[in-house]
Amino acid sequence: MMRVIVQTVVSLGVTIVVARILPPEDFGLLATAMIFIGLAEIISAMGMGAAVVQRKNLDEIAIRTANTLSVLIGVALVALILLVSEPVAIFFGDERVGPVIRVLSISLFVAALSTVSRGLIMRRMDFRRLFIVDSIGHVVGYAGVVIVMAVLGYGVWSLVMGTIATTVLGSILSFVYEPFRMTFTPEKSRLKELLSFGGGVSISSVVGYFARNVDFFVIGKFLDQIMLGLYSRAYHLVNLPLAKIAGTLTNVMFSSYSEVQDDKERLRQVYFRVVSVTALMAFPVFVGMLVSGQYIITGMYGDNWIGAVPAFQVLCLMGLIRLVLILTGPVIQAMGHVHAEMRRQIVFFVLLTAACIVAVPEGIAAVGFAVVGATLWLYLSMANLAIKLLDSNWIEFIKVQLPGYLLAAFVGLVDAAVLYLLEGKIASSELMLLIMLVTSGLAYLIGFFGLPASMMGDVPGWVLGKYGHMLPAGLRGWALKRVATGVE
Repeated sequence: MMRVIVQTVVSLGVTIVVARILPPEDFGLLATAMIFIGLAEIISAMGMGAAVVQRKNLDEIAIRTANTLSVLIGVALVALILLVSEPVAIFFGDERVGPVIRVLSISLFVAALSTVSRGLIMRRMDFRRLFIVDSIGHVVGYAGVVIVMAVLGYGVWSLVMGTIATTVLGSILSFVYEPFRMTFTPEKSRLKELLSFGGGVSISSVVGYFARNVDFFVIGKFLDQIMLGLYSRAYHLVNLPLAKIAGTLTNVMFSSYSEVQDDKERLRQVYFRVVSVTALMAFPVFVGMLVSGQYIITGMYGDNWIGAVPAFQVLCLMGLIRLVLILTGPVIQAMGHVHAEMRRQIVFFVLLTAACIVAVPEGIAAVGFAVVGATLWLYLSMANLAIKLLDSNWIEFIKVQLPGYLLAAFVGLVDAAVLYLLEGKIASSELMLLIMLVTSGLAYLIGFFGLPASMMGDVPGWVLGKYGHMLPAGLRGWALKRVATGVE
């Protein structure tokens, strides 16, 4: 969890500083380039990281074979990226996109080298080393490079070089903990085994990636880099709790799911506990962000970014839906149903593409609504699959999320009331942001400890039992007693 906190703070801090230096257009250029670089990174990995985590019996030959596959595919994709960079720039009508894509391909090759090393660290659930790898990469690589270059006037290149520096440092540290090794004579049987699982994961990931980025693609093509820059920052801010909280839990739970994949009852218990705890942690965050959207955007990024507010508020709805969706994929993969997930991702991609094309003439907020609608369909479809595989039902699935929804509703109502009382009375967006952060935090604590136990269930007690050791003994005892009895 400390790794998540450090990454989130660094990423958010750098974005706040740089967004006040660079215009939205620079962020739009990077977002356009990353559509293709991010896709190539997924294909380059070819599911090898997930494959080495999931395999019950992993020997040295399999590790070397996985590294060989990752490197070969990475080299081929870098060559392809270099070839298509100019046609891509022509397609988007901006010659600046080509050079950005070509330089970013460096990070693609480096990431391919470290995919298996990182997967092996994750397989051992060595989260201390993952913390070191990611924290140093973000603090030194991203924060240091981006801010310095932005201040010196390098524009979009500060974002590009920060991305590369983060990948390079992270890969070097991964090699320190799990040295890179490959083979020039891979066994056919190992190739088949790794490609069977890794290929399924990769195809599903590729389709999912297309779906997650089709909104960026459509905006970049039919609007302009400024609109894409506004949308990308709104999406990035919503994605912070998704990528850092749920994304981290996904990595952890995939390892845990794989260990108990043959015990359906234990798998069901672990999955529902993760969903319930994550909902309690993050649902109130998204609702608070939605209600206070105007002051979050302008208070953090400045008035130049006010055009991102409507899209940001709409995308907060997507965050609520996608949060649980992110947690569902690993349990389906752990049970070996990667192709069932892939089919649903394909349908999702088709639905989302059509919706975004229809919506884009109305602006970036309308595209946000298209994303919400398509994500809701995928959520229902994936949840239904997981429920069937775990021999559960929709009532149980909704019940474990109920405390999160109740606490989110309480936080949202309190935030809305405070905004209504202060509307037009405070001119400073930064001060209003601070007030709303304090309000949301207090509302969360009051709801967490004050809502009746009959409504909140055992989730608050479980959270305190798991993490309460970090509190003083007296406060821990009071908190445990409070959530056990509630306020009747």
